[in-house]
Amino acid sequence: MAKGDSNRDGDAAGTPQPSVTQQILTSIVQNTDDAVISRDLDGKILTWNKGAERLYGYKMSEAVGKPVSIIVPDDLPPDDRDVVRRIRRGEHVEHYVTTRQRKDGSKVVVDLTVSPLRDKRGRFIGISSIARDITEQSMMLKRQREFISIASHELRTPLTALTGYLALSQGADDPLQANEFTRRAYQAAQRLTKLVEDLLEVARLEEDRVVLDLAPFNPSAIVEESVQELAPVVRQKRLQLRLKDELTGRDLVKVDPVKFHQIVRNLLDNALKYTPSGGRVSVNLTSSGDVVRIRIKDTGIGIDEKNLEKIFDKFFREYTELSVHAGGTGLGLFITKQLVDRMGGTLAIRSRRQQGTAVTLEFPKAKVRKRKTAAKRKK
Repeated sequence: MAKGDSNRDGDAAGTPQPSVTQQILTSIVQNTDDAVISRDLDGKILTWNKGAERLYGYKMSEAVGKPVSIIVPDDLPPDDRDVVRRIRRGEHVEHYVTTRQRKDGSKVVVDLTVSPLRDKRGRFIGISSIARDITEQSMMLKRQREFISIASHELRTPLTALTGYLALSQGADDPLQANEFTRRAYQAAQRLTKLVEDLLEVARLEEDRVVLDLAPFNPSAIVEESVQELAPVVRQKRLQLRLKDELTGRDLVKVDPVKFHQIVRNLLDNALKYTPSGGRVSVNLTSSGDVVRIRIKDTGIGIDEKNLEKIFDKFFREYTELSVHAGGTGLGLFITKQLVDRMGGTLAIRSRRQQGTAVTLEFPKAKVRKRKTAAKRKK
């Protein structure tokens, strides 16, 4: 061997040096985003890469030499005993999903790949594992399953009522009774249609397929139209509904008028729905600086303060005696909040149980170009 080649596989003293391939592999393991760790047969951690530091929160100096149980939640078998037993028997362990615990005590869902560690003679001396954080994906799958489960239940309720009342109407001998059954079937069909429309809207929102036709618009006309549409509900429940409009023709907002009507209608419908007979609902339209504000206040049953942060969640409903009779899909406020955000507005709700609810909707004023006067145009 040439004198200049003495350090390729060892130094002058004969100490073995890592090959280029080994150095590359070590660099890959240390810099990958995945947590790569190894432990001996007693469960003591042998190696701990940067990905493990990021995922679990322990520095290498804090983890190496410690039992692997420091990242295993108390409610799981220490060291995944079943997996270790399978590897000892020479079985191949595919990817599996489990839970690990960070230094701060929080849980993380990981996709784990486990492999045996062997010495030069092929003897089983430990286990290496590669963990990938899939907490977000796991939560998304959980929400999807919950969404499907709740949607199926909500669809089944009006569908059962619809088919039931239609069957009763067909078997009724009394025409008046048959008409009543038909009326109730029609109401169930309306609820079913509303739910399907809401589900489709949710799907469009989550897939970012909602197309908004934004243009400067005066909100007064849409609010007044919504108030008039809900006049039958106001009369039926003997409610007081007052509209106070302080906007001028210059107070325009840049919105999609169809979606804006949907927003106002949902908020007004909620206020009327959850206000007992004889109660009051007020709608105030004001302008403040560069903002147009719509405030809807009611004297209804209100919302428990601990639930205010949940009211924009899909399918969330507070179960009170009035809310059960009022019905609803639990999707209206979710859709409303999504549409408001996409049109650049804000939506805030203040409420207390049995003290009513105040909803404040704000949109920035649209900037409208001033037209040049005829005299200026001639110049």
